[in-house]
Amino acid sequence: MLHYVVNEFLEGKLISNYEPAISIGDLHYLTMGNRLISGEADVGHAIPKYITPITREMIIKAVNMMTHRPVKAYVSWKAIDSETRKLVTEVLNELNVKVIKRT
Repeated sequence: MLHYVVNEFLEGKLISNYEPAISIGDLHYLTMGNRLISGEADVGHAIPKYITPITREMIIKAVNMMTHRPVKAYVSWKAIDSETRKLVTEVLNELNVKVIKRT
C-alpha cells in the first residue's frame, strides 16, 4: 500500500481535503491503512509503540514537522502505559491537537 500512496503522491494524483493527523503508539502505519484509504485523515507522522520512551520533544517534533499542522492525533491507548498516556494527552492539549483514543 505504501508504494501505491508514494506513487500517487509523486504523480500529483494524491490531493486531500482531509484533516492532517499524527499517530502515537500504533504499529507504525500498518493499522492506519483504512483511515488513509478512506480519507478519514492524512497521517503525516507516527510515533510507533516500539519507540520508548516517548518524550515531550518527540511529540512536539511530530506536530511541528508536518507541512500542515495536525488537528488530531490517533493515540493507541492500550499500547502505551499510563504515564505515557498522561504525557501524550498533556502535550497534545498544550499544542491544541485533539486526542482520538484508539482501543
